[in-house]
Amino acid sequence: MNLHSRWSFLPCAALGILLALHEPAVRAAAAPVPAVAAPTPAPPNPVAASRPAPPEAVSVPVPRLETVVVAEPVADAAVTPASSKAAVAATPAPTKAIAAATPAPTKAGAAPRLLSVEVLQRYDAKKRKRIQDALKQIFQGDASYAKAHAAAGQPLSDNVVGPITLSFITRFWLYYNMEPAPNVSEASVDALLHFADRLAAHKEWRPDVLSVEFGRWIDGQPDRATLYPIRLRLDEVKLPPVLVRYHAKASAQIANVGDKVGQAYWYGLTAEDLKTIASKRQFSAATVKALKALVEPDTVIAHTDFEEEVKAVLADTTQKPGPLLPLLKEHAVKTDHGIGVTDETLAAIAARPVLPAPLAALLQPMVGMQYPHQQLFARALQDRLTVGIGSCQPVVSPARRAPGPSGRMSDEDMAALIEAVSYGQDADPDLGKRLRTLRDANYCGPADPEFALDGSTASASPGYKERRTMGDLYTRYSYLFDQVSRKTPAYDRSAPITLAADLCGCSDDQRTQVFRFLPFWQGGAAQRIDFSLVSRVNYYGVTFDDSGTLVMANGGGGVSELFSGQDDRQLDFVTAARRHRVKVDWVIQRSAWGPWSALGIEERARRFALLSTNIESLLNASMTDLASRARPWLSFGTTPVPVRGDGVTLYFDGYPRDAASVGQFETFLGDLRKRLDQKHFRLNIMMRRTELNQGIYQYSKLAGMVRGDDTVAPWWMTERRHQMLQREQMRKLPNLLVLFDEPSGYNKQLLRREIESDGTTMDQLRLLNRIVPVINFDGSGWQQLQEDLVYFNQNFGGVGFWPGWTPANAAPARRAVAGVKECGESQSVDDCIQDFFRDPPGQASSTDSTVSKLVCEYRWPLRFALDVLLIILVVLAIAYWRSCQARTLLRKHYVAPLAVALLAVLVLVALLLFDPYLAPASDGYLIPAVLVLCLIGMYCYFRAKFKERNERP
Repeated sequence: MNLHSRWSFLPCAALGILLALHEPAVRAAAAPVPAVAAPTPAPPNPVAASRPAPPEAVSVPVPRLETVVVAEPVADAAVTPASSKAAVAATPAPTKAIAAATPAPTKAGAAPRLLSVEVLQRYDAKKRKRIQDALKQIFQGDASYAKAHAAAGQPLSDNVVGPITLSFITRFWLYYNMEPAPNVSEASVDALLHFADRLAAHKEWRPDVLSVEFGRWIDGQPDRATLYPIRLRLDEVKLPPVLVRYHAKASAQIANVGDKVGQAYWYGLTAEDLKTIASKRQFSAATVKALKALVEPDTVIAHTDFEEEVKAVLADTTQKPGPLLPLLKEHAVKTDHGIGVTDETLAAIAARPVLPAPLAALLQPMVGMQYPHQQLFARALQDRLTVGIGSCQPVVSPARRAPGPSGRMSDEDMAALIEAVSYGQDADPDLGKRLRTLRDANYCGPADPEFALDGSTASASPGYKERRTMGDLYTRYSYLFDQVSRKTPAYDRSAPITLAADLCGCSDDQRTQVFRFLPFWQGGAAQRIDFSLVSRVNYYGVTFDDSGTLVMANGGGGVSELFSGQDDRQLDFVTAARRHRVKVDWVIQRSAWGPWSALGIEERARRFALLSTNIESLLNASMTDLASRARPWLSFGTTPVPVRGDGVTLYFDGYPRDAASVGQFETFLGDLRKRLDQKHFRLNIMMRRTELNQGIYQYSKLAGMVRGDDTVAPWWMTERRHQMLQREQMRKLPNLLVLFDEPSGYNKQLLRREIESDGTTMDQLRLLNRIVPVINFDGSGWQQLQEDLVYFNQNFGGVGFWPGWTPANAAPARRAVAGVKECGESQSVDDCIQDFFRDPPGQASSTDSTVSKLVCEYRWPLRFALDVLLIILVVLAIAYWRSCQARTLLRKHYVAPLAVALLAVLVLVALLLFDPYLAPASDGYLIPAVLVLCLIGMYCYFRAKFKERNERP
C-alpha cells in the first residue's frame, strides 16, 4: 500500500470506528446524555392536578451555565431518577455535554434538538431579539422579570441570549405546557414566539390566558390534555369557545373582599387609630413575665449557657427565643464572665412597639385624610414612607423631595427604624440594609413604564429598587393598618350636606372643569366653598341593591322617599350650588359584586334596565324647597321647577371582567345615555387608575364612549349651525373621572404614556380631553400640587378633588386674590386653582367686581324685579293713554314713573352685562339697544310736549 497516497487514511479510519463500536466505555460516552436537572414526574392526576403559580407569584432561580442541561425522555416511558453518583458518572465534561446537546440542524420529521445556551447563541441577531421581545410581552408586570431585566448588563434586553434568557423560556414552558416539568427544545422557542405574536394580535385574551385562575380551571376539566395545547397555541378558532366555557363556569370575581351590598366605605387613619396601633407591643406580657426568671441580682449567666437558659424560661410560652436573643444581649449587662438580665432589660423589651416610633411620627400628617378605596390609602401611605426615608434626595425633582425638615426623618429616627426592622419579631436584616442603601443613595434609576402595568406596584416610586423596598416595608406593617383603616360611616338624616359661601360669584365657563366631591358622612357643619372655582359637585353616597333599586348607603333608606317631604333639607346643597351656577351630579357607587354576579344573565339584564329607569327618575324629580317651587312664579311661568340633578357619575369599582358582564354593562350604558341625552343630563364614569385598560375600562371601550358623531353636515345646514351642533354633541360626551393614586407626579405621566401607546391618534386625543384626574391633597405638597395642576390643564380635561377631613380647629380657608403666586406662597388650594388652572391665570370669577357677583348670585330676584318694573311701566303707559285723571296725576308726579323707568333700565343693563345666561345673548347688542331705548324715550317725551303746546289756546 502506498503510504504517501491521499487515500491511505481510509483503512485506519475504518479500523478506529470498529474498535470504538466494541468499546463499552466509548459506547457509554456516545449514548444519549441523561438529564442532570430534576427528573420529570409522571403526568399528574387530572382531578388533583394543580398548575404552578403564575409569573406574578413564582420566582424561579436563574440557572448557571454549567447546570443548564435538559434531556428529552423516551415517549410514554416512566422516568426513574438516577442516584447522585450515577448522575455524576453519566455526566461528561461540560464541553462534551454541550457538543452532544447541540447537533447539526435536524431534517424535517426528526426530533427537535434540546435547548441550551450555546444553541440560543447560535441564532442570528434577529431571532435573538424576537425571543427577548416575546419574553417582555409575556412577562409584563412580573416582579422577578423586572428585577432580572434591570440587572447589570440588561441581560433580557441586550439581544445577547444567555442563561437568564433560557431560564425565562423554561418558565414559560413550565407555566403553559401540559406537563409540570417538560423538556425545553427548539420547539419550545417556536411555541414561545408564536404565543407572543398571537398575544399581541389579541390583547383582549391576555387577562384570561395569562391568569392562574384560567390554568386552575383547565386543571379541573376532563379534557385538560386538549385544552392546554389550545391555550399554548392561542388557537384563533378553538380558544374563543374555551373562554366562553371558562367564563360561564368560573366563580364570581370578588375584587373588594369584605364589601357588602348597600355599604359605602372610606379608608384612612384617625388620631385614635394611630394611637391604637402605636401602643401595640412586640412582645406580650406573658413573655416578659417568663423572662423575669432570668433576673437575679448580682448574678450573671455564662455566655455558653445563656441561650439554653432563655429557651428554658420560654418553654411554657408560644414565644420563640430567636427574636429575643439579640435584644436581650443588647440591653443586658455584659461582662467577661457572662450576661446579666436586669429589670431595665425587661423594661426595654416590654416597651418595644410593633410599629416603630419613627414611623408613627412620620404618619402623623396622614391623620384625617380620607380615601374612597383601600388601595388608594395604601399607595398614599407608601408614598409617605418614601418621602420620610428621603431616598434618592440629591437627584429627584424638587416636587418629590421631602417638604421640609419635618418631612424627612432624622438620622437618629432612621437608625431606630433600621434597628427595629433588623431585630426583634420577624427580623429582616436584608430590608434594613436596603433601607440604609436607599437613605444614602446618590442615584435612583427610573422605572420602565412597561414593567409597571400592575397597578399595585406601578405608582410606588420612580425607581424599581425604591419601589420594591418601600413595598416590603409597607407589607411588614400593613396588617396593623388593615385592622383599623376601613370605616363604615352611619348615615344621619339630621346632618345633611350644607354648603356656604361668601360673595364669590358664579362658576365660569372653562375648557377644563373642576370637580368637587361631597361624601354624605361630611354633613352637619356648613362647608365653605368658592363656587366661582368649581364646575360640578358630586354627591357621594347613593348605591343600589341587587334588584336595581337606588338606596342611600349605610342604612339611609330608599332614595325615592329620602329627599322629599320633611327631608327636603337633604337637598339644600343642590339649591346652594345652583345659585352659583354650579352643576350637581349624583354618584352611583357599588363595590360588592359577588351577589350580582351570581344572578342569571337575563335577570341581571332586567335589573340593569330597572336601574337605568331609577337613575333617570332620581335626576328628573322636582325640587321641593320654597325657592325652587317659587321659580315658575318668579319667571311668570317661563321656567319650570328645577330638578334634583344635572348628571350622574357611575362608580362601579371592581365590576366583573368576564365577557358576559362587560357586554351587559355596555348595553346598560347605551340605554342610560339615551335616556339622559333626551333630558339633557350629563354622564360621568369614575374608576381607579389601576382599573384602567381592564374589563369595562379598556381603552378601546372608553374611546368608543367619547367618540362623537362624525357625520357630514347636510347641505342646507350653515357652517355656524353645524359648529354649534358639534359643540353640543361634545358636551354630551361622558367625562372619565380617574381616581389617582400616589405619587401623582409619576402617575400622570404614566397614564398619558399608556393612552398614547394605544389606539388611533384621534382616539388618544378624545380620551385625554375627557379624562379628569381626581386627587386627594394632603395640605403639604404645594409644589407638587402646582405642577399637577399645570400638567392637568395642558393634557387632560379637568381636575377633581376628593375631600380630606378638615379638623374643627383648622384655620378658615383663605379667599383667592388677584395675581399669580406660587402655591407654596399662597398656601390656598383655591388660589392655586385660580392661578394655575384658569385662563387667563389669576383672573377667574373670584376676582370680578362686587356688582358682577351680586348680579350673578341674585339673578333670579333681579329678573323678577325687572319683570315687575316692566309691568308697572306698561300699566302706567296704558293709564296715561286711556285716562285723563291718570294723565293729570302722572304729570303732576312725573318723577315716580321716571324713577321706575330708570330703575328698570339699570336692572336691565346689569342683567345684560353680568347675568351668565343673558350676557352671551346680548353680546354686541347692548349699546345699540340702550341708544334705541333712549331715542324712543326722547321721542315720546318731546311728542307729548309738542302736543301739549299745540293744545294751548
